Formats: sequence, structure tokens, C-alpha cells
Amino acid sequence: MGTLAYDVKDNGQEIIGYTAGSEFKVEMVFTQPTSANPNPVMDHYNILYPRGTVNSMADDPGRQW
Repeated sequence: MGTLAYDVKDNGQEIIGYTAGSEFKVEMVFTQPTSANPNPVMDHYNILYPRGTVNSMADDPGRQW
């Protein structure tokens, strides 16, 4: 899918993300790899539309990842 735009490890999960065009982002969540499970399957995914989460009245730029 190309170069990762987002890659973070948090709370036992690895979250990677790609941009999908100019308006959408795809985020995939995996359990963090271990020696017993070096290649875990995807737990879930999110399709994000960051512009749809902006709240101008609260000066909230919205969720990016």
C-alpha cells in the first residue's frame, strides 16, 4: 500500500495508517508482535474522514489519526 503515513505502538497494539486520497485515512490496528506471535492478524480497521470531525465553534481541529 506504499509508505506508511502513521505508525504507533500503544497499549499492546500497533496502529498503522495510510492516506486514501486527499480526504480519507485508513487506520489498521494489530496486536503488537511478540516472539510467540511475530505476525499477528489485524484486529480491526477504521476509515477516517478528518474534515468531518472538525468543530470550528470549539476551536477543535478534529481527529487526524
